[in-house]
Amino acid sequence: MRRCPPGTTLLLLTMLACDGGTSPGNSFAGLDSVATNIAVGDAHSCRLDASSNAICWGRGTDGQLGGDSTPLMAGPATVSGGHQFTALVAGRFHTCGLTPQGAVWCWGLDQNAQLGAGAPAGGSCTGGPCATAPVAVTGNLSLTSIAGSGQETCGLTADGSAWCWGLSEFGQLGGPAGDTCPDGPCSRSPVAVTGGHQFAQLSVSSSGHVCGLTDQGEAWCWGLNHQGQLGVDSVFDYIETPLAVRGGHHFRRISAGGKHTCALTGGGTAWCWGLDVLPLLNSGDFTYYHPNKVPTALRFATIESGQVSECGLTAQGAAYCWGTNSAGEVGTTPIGSTFRFDTPIAVGGGLSFVELWGESQTYCATSSAGGLYCWGSGTRGELGSGATNSIVPVRVPGS
Repeated sequence: MRRCPPGTTLLLLTMLACDGGTSPGNSFAGLDSVATNIAVGDAHSCRLDASSNAICWGRGTDGQLGGDSTPLMAGPATVSGGHQFTALVAGRFHTCGLTPQGAVWCWGLDQNAQLGAGAPAGGSCTGGPCATAPVAVTGNLSLTSIAGSGQETCGLTADGSAWCWGLSEFGQLGGPAGDTCPDGPCSRSPVAVTGGHQFAQLSVSSSGHVCGLTDQGEAWCWGLNHQGQLGVDSVFDYIETPLAVRGGHHFRRISAGGKHTCALTGGGTAWCWGLDVLPLLNSGDFTYYHPNKVPTALRFATIESGQVSECGLTAQGAAYCWGTNSAGEVGTTPIGSTFRFDTPIAVGGGLSFVELWGESQTYCATSSAGGLYCWGSGTRGELGSGATNSIVPVRVPGS
């Protein structure tokens, strides 16, 4: 085992070179605490203000901004209802918030049961039934954390049990979906994920799979696996039962993307499996559906998945991204769906960040000097100001 010099701080022990290279188990010291005061959705984003109110901006055609109207694009505005939240998650057309008491309230499109209210929402929006103000998730669960994306949301209870609701056409709820929605099987109330696992961290993909970490950093995934995004021994359509990610790694953070999943070891080494963010895996040199080390010497403090991209922050707060640069989400030029970056590229702007969130083609990060900055896709207002893409982080008004 590689040893660290005397006096090395806990931060270095956890984040930097004491990781021991590619050995899966070295230096694992527990899971990250995942910040949930910001939520980045498919084309809208939300944040918590100093009073724990939710403020949202971007596309609001299906009520996902939580206001009394459904604008095509809107600047930051406070979600109605007067709720105080401790955590936020955003999906394709919906948003959810967790209260200090462990209750969950959701708003936005409910076409595929993503609000979890037990019955379809009574409002009517562009995509179907919706709620333009928060409605309570049914089931009387007390949750300690939530994760969401796409058209589903999941949460953890105090004992580590995972519960999910919404669309389950690929088994991403992890258990029997007893309802039928326009796009496939669904559940209008939370269902328990099968297998009896106790998770400490969850990540939900926008494309139909979910991954979780146990207290020991063991990774389990379920749902869609047509591109190897579950990290198991083969590629197949989908499964609703959690499967152990291959390799015996112990991760401290995991992030499920479009057709891929990435995770960080205790020393900050990034590993990914599936397609999109590691084009070199298609060369035949690697088995893409197994975890593969990202080809970089960088060590990351945090990592976040987009639809076809990935970004990470170093311990010094520098942002690096890789994958497909469809709308500038890699933070450089050229922009377009044909431009892919095999290795992490420094995001422009020279800012230092302390936390990072991502979804679809947009990333947001809090600056160490204060303020929330976003980059990537902005044509639907998801950057918070104007309607344009940006390769350079731009500050969200009012943050």
